[in-house]
Amino acid sequence: MGYTWIILAILLPVTSEPVKADISTTELLDALERYVEIRANYGKPKVTKSDPTLSKVMQALWDADVNSAKPTVDFQISLQGTVTYNGNKDNARNRLFLFVSQALLSKPTYARFIALLDNYTPKVGVTDTSSKAEVKETLDFITAIMKTRVMNIAWNFLKSRYSNSKAIFTQRLIEMWFRHYSRQAGKQDSCGFEHVFVGEFKQNKATRKVEVVGLHNWVQLYLLEKNGKLNYQGYMAQRNRNLLKIQYTWQGYKKSSGSMFIGTSPEFEIAVYTICFVTRPGKLCTFRLNGADLTIQTYAISYDKSKISTAYPKA
Repeated sequence: MGYTWIILAILLPVTSEPVKADISTTELLDALERYVEIRANYGKPKVTKSDPTLSKVMQALWDADVNSAKPTVDFQISLQGTVTYNGNKDNARNRLFLFVSQALLSKPTYARFIALLDNYTPKVGVTDTSSKAEVKETLDFITAIMKTRVMNIAWNFLKSRYSNSKAIFTQRLIEMWFRHYSRQAGKQDSCGFEHVFVGEFKQNKATRKVEVVGLHNWVQLYLLEKNGKLNYQGYMAQRNRNLLKIQYTWQGYKKSSGSMFIGTSPEFEIAVYTICFVTRPGKLCTFRLNGADLTIQTYAISYDKSKISTAYPKA
C-alpha cells in the first residue's frame, strides 16, 4: 500500500506549486528544440561509432520482443510518394497503414498502452491533469511491461544504477516518463510519454504557426489515421523495413518530419529509449542492430535532467 501511494504522488501533477520557468529559460528551451528539429531534418546525423556493449543489449531486446508485429501478417504499410522537409505537396493518395491486426493490439502491453493515449491534452500550454482512473491505467501499463522479458533485460542492464532494486528502477521509470512538467508558461502541460508516444501541438515562435511536436510511435499514428484525424503525406526515408521518416498533418497541424520504429512493441521502445536516456543523456546513442548501425537521440528537460523531453530514432 505504501509503495502504491509513492507512485501516485509521482504521477499526479503538482497543481499547487507549478514548475516555474523564467522567460529566458523558456526561450532557450524552444530554441534548443528547433535546433534539434533542423539538425534532424536538414543535416546528416553525426557519424558515431557504435558501442559494442549497447549493441549487445539492444540486440537482446530485439530478439526477446515476442510482441513485435510481423510485416504482412500483423500489419502492412503503403509508403507511396516521397516528400521533402517543409514541402507542401501531399504525395500519398492513400493511408500509410493498409491494415493492423486487432489481435496484436489486444495483447496486454498494447491494450494497456492504447488506454493511455487519451489521457493527455495535446496542446502545449494547457495543464494536464490525471484522474485516479488514469493513474491506475498508467500503473497497469508499467506492471504489464515489467512482466516482459524485454523490460527485464533492460532492468538487468541498468540495475547497478538503481541499487539493484527493481522497485527503485520501476519508480524511476515512472518518474522519467510520466511525471508532469512544464514545457511552456509554467503549466504542468507535458511529460516524456505524452511527447514521445502521444504527440503535442505547439506554436512555432518563428513562424507563429502551430505544429505537431513529438509523436514518434507507430501505434498512435495508426489509430489517429484510422479515426480520420491524421493525413499521411509521404515518406522521406525507410531503413530495414522497421524505421521510417515521414510527413503528415494531425488535425490540420503539420509534422514536417517525424521518425519512428514500425512494428515494435511498446515495451521494446520504452526499453530502448530508457537505456539511451540513462546511459547517453543528451547525446547520440549509436549501436548495431540486425547488422546495421542505429542511432537514438534523447534529451532531458533543461531544468530537470531526470525527466525525458524527447526520444526518437534517427532515420
